[in-house]
Amino acid sequence: MRERRGASVAEAAEWEFWAPRDEAAPEHAVLTQDGRSGDGALVLETGEGSHWIGAWKQTIPVEGGAHYRFTAWRKFEGVDLPRRSIVARVLWQDEKGNKVKWNDPAQAGYGVGTVP
Repeated sequence: MRERRGASVAEAAEWEFWAPRDEAAPEHAVLTQDGRSGDGALVLETGEGSHWIGAWKQTIPVEGGAHYRFTAWRKFEGVDLPRRSIVARVLWQDEKGNKVKWNDPAQAGYGVGTVP
């Protein structure tokens, strides 16, 4: 299992804020001394309404066939449906930005025997 250690969660050079449109972007900030362990936090803060769309993103090089651990902690206030509104997402892509297929065929589901 490969675990990335030693880097602060809020190193601004490694994280990029994303929003589809400026008018939908929530307030965002990198706090260098806050967070769960005091080594930084990435913050998104919205106002009233449900039109806010924004995310923090980062690209990390990995090696095929290796196992990786991803951990994210969240703190929220006033969110009606946090399971639907606050999510962590990992996209596996090759060096050209294409989706990466699994090494082995699916063992269950509608695609049994195919390589997802």
